[in-house]
Amino acid sequence: MIKMKYFVICVFLFLGISIITNGQVTEIKGKVHKWPTDTVYLATLPFHSPYSNSVDFQILSKDSLFDFRFKDKKESFVFFISPEKESVSGQIKELLYDNLTDRHYFGHCIKVYTYGITTYLIEPNNVLNIDLTFNSWTEQLSNETAEKYRTYGIQIPSDNRILNVGKTKIEFLNPDKLVYECYQESFNLDDKLDKALESKKDISSAIKVLKETEQKLLSVLEQAKTVISPFLYDYIKSEIEFGTRKELLKYLRFDHEKYMSTLFKTDIPVEIIEIIEFDKKNINSATMISEEYIEYLEIYLNFKFSMNKGEYVVYKKFDKEKFDFAIQELPEKSRYSYLANNLLHCNNLDYNYKLYKKFINEYPVGDLNNKLNEKFQ
Repeated sequence: MIKMKYFVICVFLFLGISIITNGQVTEIKGKVHKWPTDTVYLATLPFHSPYSNSVDFQILSKDSLFDFRFKDKKESFVFFISPEKESVSGQIKELLYDNLTDRHYFGHCIKVYTYGITTYLIEPNNVLNIDLTFNSWTEQLSNETAEKYRTYGIQIPSDNRILNVGKTKIEFLNPDKLVYECYQESFNLDDKLDKALESKKDISSAIKVLKETEQKLLSVLEQAKTVISPFLYDYIKSEIEFGTRKELLKYLRFDHEKYMSTLFKTDIPVEIIEIIEFDKKNINSATMISEEYIEYLEIYLNFKFSMNKGEYVVYKKFDKEKFDFAIQELPEKSRYSYLANNLLHCNNLDYNYKLYKKFINEYPVGDLNNKLNEKFQ
């Protein structure tokens, strides 16, 4: 059953609510409770460019307060807050693995934001005031479970007792707090689309219910279009539309592998093409920071590569062939960040040196060029 109730309520509560701006300062402040450390880490999550992330931290005041201020921010950004530096590093690695490697396919349940990590989106010149309560408990693992975790490389104490972490409790203190609650709810749209396909065995039924779910979500959003910020509208619209496309290709990949093995030897059904294709010239800044869009690009690229080859390629590793194909197939706004991040992520320096040279010639100006030069020169 599709759980849309909370999202519907949130969008309607936007009526009459305007986003408060505060000069040229974007501020994220608040108070923490049951915080396991004396430090608050704040890291940006640039889904389109993991190597462009930034990390900041503050020691908590004696009243457990923190206050991050950013001057002259021009763009909206996604960020998460954590009590531990290790969580920051872990999230960036997850972001890389999820979007830039085959783990996206074989570990498709991986979440970029997980329990214990508080994820938000904020627009420039806004003030976000939050109250955070960390949630953790000690768990006694059975010998069987502990041994299984150890085989994964997870360090488990000899007494099998571990600290388990649940979702951080969040309370928004802004007068317009429902705006921020809806921001965060937009991260859960993927789950609504995912659940729509849970019990669908045949592809036609899956496509039908997926399109119905998409239209319901878009209809709710459309009713609030004139009263929410244009950026928020575009952001949630991208999450819905690209989440729909992603869920279809995931569904085909994991639930109909046999069908996929023969799909590319014939003409692709129109009902599939109509969902997965999109206007590559209509990609704005809100779409660029959408997690659903970035995750979809990787799956889409491999789907189109399979169409080009006439055979099913589950995951095409990054090489010259994929480099050239990405330039051909990806939207212009996404090419630089996609190629630069893949070059920074790959480990075979000798093999990819020529690609690096080709890339620098193609894109002589770019915010990741210095990092690429450091790596390859």
